[in-house]
Order: sequence, then structure tokens, then C-alpha cells
Amino acid sequence: MDKKFTFQGHTFDDEKQLIAAKKEAEAVEYLRSKTDFGNMNNLRKLYDRILDRDMMETVIGIDFLKEIRETLISSGMFKEDQIRTVPLLPEVKKLKKRQETQKRSRERTLLERSERQNTILKTVCFFLVVIVIAMFVIVLTGTRSPLAVRYEEQILNKYASWAEELQEKEYYLREYVRKLEAQGIEVPGWETEPDAGSETEGE
Repeated sequence: MDKKFTFQGHTFDDEKQLIAAKKEAEAVEYLRSKTDFGNMNNLRKLYDRILDRDMMETVIGIDFLKEIRETLISSGMFKEDQIRTVPLLPEVKKLKKRQETQKRSRERTLLERSERQNTILKTVCFFLVVIVIAMFVIVLTGTRSPLAVRYEEQILNKYASWAEELQEKEYYLREYVRKLEAQGIEVPGWETEPDAGSETEGE
């Protein structure tokens, strides 16, 4: 079982984090002794200076920043959107970065699948065109037989069903790509179809 370290009501995973937290606690106590918490202008300058220098990286320092921010807002001198937000802890930043990487990986996988589906759809359409042409040739040359007709119907039914299924999948993929683009995520290789309403207005 990994050893845990506790300091000021917080648990740390290793001794390195514990040492960093203790140093920040000393810095917080020093700043408290030198700061007039009743002077909101000076308190805001201190808050901004700490953020600019990225001085706090453990929960001890982050809690101190949250206390200053809440004091500034509750004073009534500043609105909440005028005070910079408290930064995330390094552990939280790593988690968010990992989540973003996983999200991009899922989107890339979806794009690869959509490209494969698109290729298959084009291949099926090509074969359908070839079959239709072959049927016209048979009709014009008069070489159709009952067996040939039955065979043609089986082939047409098979590929028509396949094409319909692939077109349905492509529709859902296009809808997903449209949602990604609406969020500002560019998906190269895909052009979503315009809405029917926009086409009507352009005419």
C-alpha cells in the first residue's frame, strides 16, 4: 500500500508534494502578515501578481487564491467576471489534457471509419451502375432467359440493400461531422450537405 502524507487537512501522494505544500504554506503565512485584507485594491494587485508569476501549484496555495478571490467579490468593489479565475492544479491539468487526447483519438478513429464507409459506398454504386448497364445490354440484345432474370433480381436486391444500409450509415456520419464542425472542430475530407432551407433561400 502506497504511503500517504497529510498536511493541513489535505492528503498528498508522495513526499515531494508534501514538501511543496509546506513551502507554499510558509509563503501564504508570510503574505498574510504583509497584506491588508481590508484594502481591496492592494489585495487585487497581490492576487494578480501571484497569478502572473504562477507561484501556487498545490492545494494549499490554490485555497489561498480562492480565499482572496472570494474576498474581492464579496467586497462589492468588483464583479465576478472582473476577477481572474483560480488556475487548476497540475494534476487536474494533466487529467484534462489526457481527456482531450482521448477525445481527439476517438474523432480520428471515427473519421477513418467514415472514409472507409465512403469508399465502400462508392464501390457499391459503381457495381450497381455496371449491373444496370449490363441489364440494358441484355434487353437490347434479347438474350435474357428466366434464369438470367432471376439472377439479375437477386443481384439487384443484394446490392440495393447494401447500398441503402451504407447510405444510412453515411447519413449518421455526416450528422456527427456536422456537430463537430458546429463546435469549431474541422474534419478534413468531409463536406456536409447544406440544409434544405438554405438552398431554397438561395434560389
